[in-house]
Amino acid sequence: MFIHPNIDPVALHLGQVKVYWYGIMYFLGFLCFMLLSYYRRNFPHYQWVSTELIDTMVVYGVLGVVIGGRLGEIILYRPFLYLNHPSEIIKVWHGGMSFHGGLAGVIISVIIMSYQHKLDFIRTIEFVAPSVIPGYALGRIGNFINSELIGKPTEVPWAVVFPHVDYVPRHPSQIYQAGIDGILFFIIMWAFTLKPRPRCATAGLYLVVYSLTRSFTEIFRVPDGVISVKGLGITLSMGQYYCVPMFIGGVGMLIYAYFFQPKDQTTN
Repeated sequence: MFIHPNIDPVALHLGQVKVYWYGIMYFLGFLCFMLLSYYRRNFPHYQWVSTELIDTMVVYGVLGVVIGGRLGEIILYRPFLYLNHPSEIIKVWHGGMSFHGGLAGVIISVIIMSYQHKLDFIRTIEFVAPSVIPGYALGRIGNFINSELIGKPTEVPWAVVFPHVDYVPRHPSQIYQAGIDGILFFIIMWAFTLKPRPRCATAGLYLVVYSLTRSFTEIFRVPDGVISVKGLGITLSMGQYYCVPMFIGGVGMLIYAYFFQPKDQTTN
């Protein structure tokens, strides 16, 4: 069993300015996106991507992730909390960013960028997809530092006690999600995109793999809320529930990619 060190969420004090660990994680996530994208554009099937376009992607991506992630947290997970405490809405440095909202924000931002810069939306989103994943892993590390999104009680040898929360040994679910939903997910997507794939295949695999990994790691996490599926006797966490349409959509895209379009139709 390990004791969480109760890390101060403020990493640096620069005069009156506070730099939060959570913000640093997001900065590192966007930096990873830039560096990975600069590297990926050297692949033969991504020669159409310029460094200037990547810089533009970062600008749109920051807006999409921050606005979408925050709105997703507010609307999908804690609407009444923020309704009663509206001043908390802008405090993104405290955590509280929804992956599903962030994903929707990125999709919308890429739609807008594609329209304004005359880009093919599917081609662009499938280039972006693998490079955004490390940011998710880093965000979960930020959750661990903040002692939030805690795991369920457990007796496993690697259990962690979060004194800021209580003194119950718990699964370090944030680390599970950083490793499985983040690092493992990234490796799968990166390997898959090393060569050209049928149009929509990368996007479909992204939705399928994330929905499966997230549904698994949610087992070890204290849920933000639960939903009972009437007639099936199934209870899902909110995170699992929102993964269901992702999985269905991803399977549909993979079927379309491999069975309903020309074999030479790729997103390179």
